Amino acid sequence: MTAVEALGAALAGGDEFQRPINAFVDAFRRASSPDRAKLVREPVEGCGPLQGLVAATVSALCREVNLDAPGWVDHALTILVIGPKHQLTPPSRGDPFDGEFARCSPARRRAW
Repeated sequence: MTAVEALGAALAGGDEFQRPINAFVDAFRRASSPDRAKLVREPVEGCGPLQGLVAATVSALCREVNLDAPGWVDHALTILVIGPKHQLTPPSRGDPFDGEFARCSPARRRAW
């Protein structure tokens, strides 16, 4: 089961949304190293709590096995946290824990 398939099943699952996420976690952990990258390659579509759950799950699983998370994960988590139309500005004092700066993606913080 891929991350995208897990999202589709979770969206269709109603109150049972966690079961396909758990199945994805199990499939990822059982997979060989090359197959793990294939399971997370295709980006999840849309913006919502389940998309965020899948993106966060992929991020955690990739960290667990020392695999670089695909680029879509950072993008999905940034949109989930600060919204798709929100314009970011760096904090005025340069404090990394100031407001929006602390909630944005690591890639965005590095750009500042």
